[in-house]
Amino acid sequence: RARLAIESCAQAVKKQIGAYAAELGGLDRMRFTGGLGEHNARMRDRICEGLGFLGLTSGDPAQCPKVLVIPAEEELQIARITARLYTAAARRG
Repeated sequence: RARLAIESCAQAVKKQIGAYAAELGGLDRMRFTGGLGEHNARMRDRICEGLGFLGLTSGDPAQCPKVLVIPAEEELQIARITARLYTAAARRG
């Protein structure tokens, strides 16, 4: 069941990439981020498999310059938003 879930997830992401690529007329780069995309090279490979016609030959950025793996930094984003909200609330009194 776990294998089926992983494959289903990869297939769903792949379909979305194809849909967006069609809408945009191609891809310049593919950005993977967050827990699944940033930390799971095997999942990136599964997602990119079969997308060679878009230039996505591998989930490994060293082998495919179109694939970028960028840290999401969720904690930093949460801290920035919290600071902004706190500052705005403090100004209101």
